[in-house]
Amino acid sequence: HGDPNVAPDGYSFTSTINAIERSRHHRARGSWAEQVFRRMKDMHSRGLVEEPTTPVYNALMNTLISSGESGSIERAEALFYEMQAANLTNAVTYNTLLKGYSTFERNKR
Repeated sequence: HGDPNVAPDGYSFTSTINAIERSRHHRARGSWAEQVFRRMKDMHSRGLVEEPTTPVYNALMNTLISSGESGSIERAEALFYEMQAANLTNAVTYNTLLKGYSTFERNKR
């Protein structure tokens, strides 16, 4: 049984989502990363962890885009708009979304 005073933080969640992104053998890694992100938001709503930070959002967006799952670019866009509303976007956010658009266009051909 762990120490009740130790909880994951933004770095822990970012690292977990990045590890999911690198697990290329997993076909639903975008959905898997979204589950981790939802867990962080749920834990935050209960006062157990900090709210998701820009790096956590960026990691999720990158995982969605690289997953190639159906609807992943639309889910990344929705995440982008959520980030904009919360003033959490940065250069990495925009570059990741641009990468997603270029990948999406290339795959449509």
